[in-house]
Amino acid sequence: MPLRLVASPLLLAAALLAPPPALAADPAAEGDGWEALPLTLVHAGTGGATHCQLQLAHWFEVSVGPAGPGTPVELPLLARAASGEVALLNAAGRRMRLERIDCGAETTPRHRWAALSIDVLRRGGGPVTLECEGDGDGTRCRWHR
Repeated sequence: MPLRLVASPLLLAAALLAPPPALAADPAAEGDGWEALPLTLVHAGTGGATHCQLQLAHWFEVSVGPAGPGTPVELPLLARAASGEVALLNAAGRRMRLERIDCGAETTPRHRWAALSIDVLRRGGGPVTLECEGDGDGTRCRWHR
């Protein structure tokens, strides 16, 4: 005997009208240990602007910048200190786990950009500033709390 699925019109309407769980509330306030972690990218050099690439899980990259002299870039991250996870929300409201940040001046070849550990972000604890400067020979970055 073939199996038939029957859906209640009331349940179907409720499912279609309810917002997705990831968008229904503030992702940092869901009670599972995530907290807002604002990151500010600051260009400290005198040359061209600083650009960064966020290396996300599953081989995704997100470009950030440019941050030029006097024009920082703000980035709203999320952190869960208990597990050491750091995430960026995608357009669908899902947390994309951050693995590394690479930064460099627009005139610096990509292979000479600074590859930064995100250990300082893994602890959470509020706003963090990433200050970078560089030239065609390389890039130097410093974390500040």
